[in-house]
Amino acid sequence: MKRYLFVILIVISVSLPVLCQTMPKDVKANDPYYQYVQDLVERGVDVTQGNPDGTFHGDKYTTNYEAAYLMAQLALTMTSSTSEIDMADVKEEINWLRNEIKDLNAMPHMKNAMAYYGSLEFYSESGNVLAYDPTLSRSIGPEAKYRLKYTIEKDMGEDANLRINLDTMDGGYNSNTPRTFAGSLLDIEGNAATDMGLENPVNIKAIIGPGTVRHTDTSGVNPSEDGTYFARPRPSLLFSTAIGGYDTAIGLVGRSLSDYGKVGTTEVNFQLGKKLGQLPLLGTSEIKSVSRYAATDFMDPTSGPNNFHEELSLAMIVNPYFSHKLLLAFSGSNNPFSRNYMNYEFYLKDFNEKGTDIRFIYQTAGVDYRQPFEKFEFLPLNVFSRKLMDGMMDGALVVYHPLFSRFMLVSTSDWRANYRGEMGKAVPGSSFTQELSLDYNAIENLTLRTFYRYYSVPSRIDEYGGAVPEVSDCLGFGALFSF
Repeated sequence: MKRYLFVILIVISVSLPVLCQTMPKDVKANDPYYQYVQDLVERGVDVTQGNPDGTFHGDKYTTNYEAAYLMAQLALTMTSSTSEIDMADVKEEINWLRNEIKDLNAMPHMKNAMAYYGSLEFYSESGNVLAYDPTLSRSIGPEAKYRLKYTIEKDMGEDANLRINLDTMDGGYNSNTPRTFAGSLLDIEGNAATDMGLENPVNIKAIIGPGTVRHTDTSGVNPSEDGTYFARPRPSLLFSTAIGGYDTAIGLVGRSLSDYGKVGTTEVNFQLGKKLGQLPLLGTSEIKSVSRYAATDFMDPTSGPNNFHEELSLAMIVNPYFSHKLLLAFSGSNNPFSRNYMNYEFYLKDFNEKGTDIRFIYQTAGVDYRQPFEKFEFLPLNVFSRKLMDGMMDGALVVYHPLFSRFMLVSTSDWRANYRGEMGKAVPGSSFTQELSLDYNAIENLTLRTFYRYYSVPSRIDEYGGAVPEVSDCLGFGALFSF
């Protein structure tokens, strides 16, 4: 419950004598709740108590102490009031307000409160069951694995919070890849807001994280998982605010990292976004531009490679059942056709009126898009957590279909080809992946899952240039518990 809600409840419940005071300086005349705050101020209630700078902080969560103070203020003004008050109505409203304050104690973002939440995945997989390359050794398994995600979040008050995340990633995958605890398994995010004299507060976000982390599996049980990535936060510092109706941000990001978190390539970016509102044919739209400059040494641009990168995206919500997004980007100032990237995605909700949702993603990158940095990439991972390499295209289709009570069938397909759309034995990196999964919501926060995945690489060379079987599959059973 925020202060605005608290103010509305009080204004509705009582009528107080008018004592003219000064409005808090951070409550603007165009604020939808301005009249309610003004009503309290004019009736003699000190709404800025605890804020020596004379501000109201309408978006800040209210503590029990602050609620008690305001209620005491109201009691004093009610005592001095000469107007008649229906005390039965006041008692009813106060009881309602008491219940609202009680619910406040359970809110995870209560001031100085700490929240703990996460998830635990456990799976047992068998590979090369029905589809396998007869010219290679056949690794069947089974192989057990787990992944634990755990978050500790603390509200520091005054629009600030701290979040610490633990992610074991492939720590329970029997992987041969070593993981340093502080460098890879942990990431930390801090958020704060401050008044810098602009029309809106400036939000500051600082992150310490490992960036994308590659999984390597030499067991041979599930080749479709070898070379996948875990999407983790990058080390970064971001300043954002709204200026003249535009969402603006300036950021500093570590792009390439060592296993221990040392930054090799650093990026400075400028982001500009604008909500366009309702447009003909496009629906509710939002446009965003991101300009980046990255270098191995900002103090000496001649010491190593550097690069410019520009992207423009348009997100469109046509109606409650259809939304789509288009992103265009290029890197570098020369060879624009070989250094371009395009991503298009649409989402259909309940398209057959039986609860079936469809998601489609298409992306393609020019042959030199990520140059000159091998790790300097801006491409999102595909639906199977694999990277799109330069000169390749990727198409994916995901269908979510509810069967009956608590059961969900999910079909995920992904095609990878070169930028001309060619696949086959003569096209290294081209592949096809198909997965069918059945999810069962057994009880609250517990989902049981079984899946079958088919993976085909006709050239026997994956997108990273490594040798893989021409065909393989995987059958898995597991559970996901959220807490």
